[in-house]
Amino acid sequence: VTGAASMALLEELMATAAILGRTG
Repeated sequence: VTGAASMALLEELMATAAILGRTG
């Protein structure tokens, strides 16, 4: 996995965690 791809995945995970944190 390239650095850019891993960074994109990390950002998506962080966004998902933030949404779940606000909802839950």
